[in-house]
Amino acid sequence: MSNRSSGSKLGAISGLVIVVAFFLPWVKACNRELTGYDIATNSTGQVEDAWIYWLTLLTGAFCLLLLLLVRTDSVRARTSAAVARLVAGLVGFLPLLNIWYNVEQRGGAMEILYGGWVTVSGYAGIALSFFVDLFGPSDKNKTDVSEL
Repeated sequence: MSNRSSGSKLGAISGLVIVVAFFLPWVKACNRELTGYDIATNSTGQVEDAWIYWLTLLTGAFCLLLLLLVRTDSVRARTSAAVARLVAGLVGFLPLLNIWYNVEQRGGAMEILYGGWVTVSGYAGIALSFFVDLFGPSDKNKTDVSEL
């Protein structure tokens, strides 16, 4: 793992957070707490295009796989992985925007629960990992404090 960038490691941690949060309660509707899994499987029978919510889980898994499969010790690889994480994060975040829109439309009938907020924080971590890899120093160029 020493040949992985800080952004890749942060992206993988964020991906793990998203995967775990997928199984936590996202919303409360009609006095029932629904996890991301419940919404994706359409357990209530009232979710249109429920398949799109699987993108959230796939985004988290994708970020984990990037850490395992892509060596980011070169600038080109680090930048490519950062862009791939960001694009996946944007696509995976779309279902959460749909939930947020529904919560706003229905007012007090629905509310976002802690699993939804943890998922959002995972996506914030993916966005941060992009900037860490894109604008941060390369890990090989860091100066060791003991060398000074």
